[in-house]
Amino acid sequence: MPGTEDSDGERIRHVNRLKGLFFAQGIVGYEPRNKDRRERLEPLRTGDGRPLPKHLKTLALRELEVIELLNRQIEAVKAERDALLEEAPAAGSALEPARMLLELKGIGPGFAGALWSEGLFRKFANRRQVAAYAGLAPTPWKSGTINHEQGVSKAGNPRLRAIAVEWPGSGCGISRVRRLHAGITRESAGSAHAPGKSRSSLWRANCLSLCGST
Repeated sequence: MPGTEDSDGERIRHVNRLKGLFFAQGIVGYEPRNKDRRERLEPLRTGDGRPLPKHLKTLALRELEVIELLNRQIEAVKAERDALLEEAPAAGSALEPARMLLELKGIGPGFAGALWSEGLFRKFANRRQVAAYAGLAPTPWKSGTINHEQGVSKAGNPRLRAIAVEWPGSGCGISRVRRLHAGITRESAGSAHAPGKSRSSLWRANCLSLCGST
């Protein structure tokens, strides 16, 4: 399923570059992603009140052209993704699971498509396999009397991991989060390495498979 991550990252780089160029001239508050970006470019003045230097204005216009091109590409990809989801209502369709994800609170076409294409199209025997694939499995370290949790492994799919971290705060109901937290507490209670970080990493990974359950 098509995604917008690469184009969006490229757009962010060009936006930040233009903001950095303006900031070096004492110009703040200009937002290259706003629709009035070209209109606001004309009256801009440097920090000491001078009009934009000619070469800087030419460079800014070139950056705006790239940003606008990326905007069009991102919108085209979103339209293609939405069309694919609309065409997959039939049972047994390859995209049917992605469409089912849209029924969960906090899941839009972008998250649904990314969740499906980045990981959930695979078969996992349990939640620990989901955590390992996303790079959210805990990495305990023990030596003598020292028992330390080093955080998540970050060895799996980085895009799936980013979604797993962002999703829990966006749409899961508080009752579901509480049930999820209770399940993780029980799951890690019998482990020798169950400090806060380990539970946090398990909680994030389990959101992929539990947040939509009742």
